[in-house]
Amino acid sequence: MEFAILSDTHISDDRTLATDIRRRLSRADGILHAGDLTSAAFLAELRSLAPVVAARGNCDCWDIGLIDLPVAIITNCAGLRVGLTHGASGAASAPPLRAIAAFAGQETDLIIFGHTHVPFDAVVDGVRLFNPGSPTQKRRQPRCSYGWLTVTESGYRLEHIFL
Repeated sequence: MEFAILSDTHISDDRTLATDIRRRLSRADGILHAGDLTSAAFLAELRSLAPVVAARGNCDCWDIGLIDLPVAIITNCAGLRVGLTHGASGAASAPPLRAIAAFAGQETDLIIFGHTHVPFDAVVDGVRLFNPGSPTQKRRQPRCSYGWLTVTESGYRLEHIFL
């Protein structure tokens, strides 16, 4: 099974995802969004493409339709336990450490986080962490990006897709 991984899309009335990204998302078995959608209408648009599991980001409090999104959630992706959080708040100073802390005492195979807009893929304290970056706001990165998760019977593969 294949899952698109998004974060920090910051979609508003004057911004949307590129057509080629939308086309690829429509082929996914699911979409995982690590927060900062910023628009309930955009969440509905994503849900029209594929089933969505989303965490609330620090910018998702402005649209009342996003307030009920969880700050952290564990979802099952074809047998893989995936923790999904934005990583913006918590006692730890760095977003990867905040992401780990969000799931302390819970069993995950992988934790996906956002907030920084910086692509990240590393094992930290024995936990695989993945940040897809942002497909709309590259900030100080050379290119925008999102992620793709492929789960097979023998394991899983993560990749960044750079635009």
